[in-house]
Amino acid sequence: MIYLKTTQHLDELLNEDGYLLLYFYKEHNVSKKFSEILSDVDCLHNDIKTIQINESNFDNIFTLYNVETSPTLIFIKDKNVIDYKTGFIDIISIQQWCEDVKIKPCYT
Repeated sequence: MIYLKTTQHLDELLNEDGYLLLYFYKEHNVSKKFSEILSDVDCLHNDIKTIQINESNFDNIFTLYNVETSPTLIFIKDKNVIDYKTGFIDIISIQQWCEDVKIKPCYT
């Protein structure tokens, strides 16, 4: 899992090929277990980069992606939002979602 350092860092990641899974969380609502689940997704899916984004440091990115709930997961391919989920999700559901999203058409 990648911990976002700067807005420019996100721009660089968005310019790379492949899938990004943006994990938006609020400091008061962070779950160690959920972070561990997302780290497992990173290990099992080499083509997905998971980026952890804290609202207290990047409220502008929360606004850009219209994130109102914590946690929120946003799946991106080639700078385009493909899908999103809100709330805590178990590992099996996240695994299935990742597989489903990767076969979903991407519209620009």
